[in-house]
Amino acid sequence: KGVQAAKKDQKADRYSDLAAYYKDQLMDFKKAESCYLKALAIETDPDELHELEWELASLCFRMRRFKDARLHAQKSLEHFARTKWASEEIYLNYRPYRPARLMRQAWIYICLGETEKGLSYFHQMNECLRCRQCRHQVCFESYLYLAMYYEAIEDYDQAIAYYEKSLQANPHSITARATLTHLQRQLAKKK
Repeated sequence: KGVQAAKKDQKADRYSDLAAYYKDQLMDFKKAESCYLKALAIETDPDELHELEWELASLCFRMRRFKDARLHAQKSLEHFARTKWASEEIYLNYRPYRPARLMRQAWIYICLGETEKGLSYFHQMNECLRCRQCRHQVCFESYLYLAMYYEAIEDYDQAIAYYEKSLQANPHSITARATLTHLQRQLAKKK
């Protein structure tokens, strides 16, 4: 209902928020993908298109649709080239949000097959200042996204270890708890 009630210039944001809810809390990747695609169809801002495409890339990667992940990652970089950022270096060195930006670029590189570079960006998230609004001692999201990566490549022991590290750093993370619980249920079904 919130999407239909939204003003035209807010619909893409609402679809994106709904997609994040489906993805991060309900683990319903198909519905999340549908919402991201609807947002993508109506968004025109290059920064937002860059954002939506990396979200779709990471989602497809987590669904093990690696070819689709690569396509969305490439499109994300195409949109990035049309943003106000002169280079990736300038974009990444914006200190108030460096960890969040490292995460976005990490997913893009992983989806493009540059796994080492992507994983190094995830690790760098803990080597710099926290994002402006972050209250945590370490970047719990670094561990969270590493867990998601390892889950996608079916290295479940590593995934569980990183989900647990993420929860140690932020015991209140709904996404970390939901993804860990979902993975544990999936593994229990396989036994």
